[in-house]
Amino acid sequence: MPGTEGLVMMAEREAILAAHPDGQRRFYRLKGGAYSNCNLFWIRDPHAFEAIETFRYGGQFAKRKRDAVRALGLTTILLYFSGLVTLDGLFRHVSRRFGVPIRAVVAKDGRLAIDVDNERTHRVAEEILARER
Repeated sequence: MPGTEGLVMMAEREAILAAHPDGQRRFYRLKGGAYSNCNLFWIRDPHAFEAIETFRYGGQFAKRKRDAVRALGLTTILLYFSGLVTLDGLFRHVSRRFGVPIRAVVAKDGRLAIDVDNERTHRVAEEILARER
């Protein structure tokens, strides 16, 4: 993507739940859809790293709202919680905040957004793998 210094891969709620109904419990609810982070990133420029880090730990924002405001800015948070910002709009705001253009890439495969970091998600991953053998 020309002019882009970093990419964050996201997946739509429907694709994730199609992969497995317990695949993910938290989503960024935005105007036009709900998404989850796939924890897959591409960084062209080291300056994009800080902006990308926002999404790497973004799932923690539900628990720590002050961290979300500090990372994303009050305007972006207000737009997010009011449901007035699209995925592209969210990334435009984050790009402005960090001074580096980053974008979202939406994966069609919802399995990419399923983290395996606890017993529930380990079971989910095992079920997906068993189904595909």
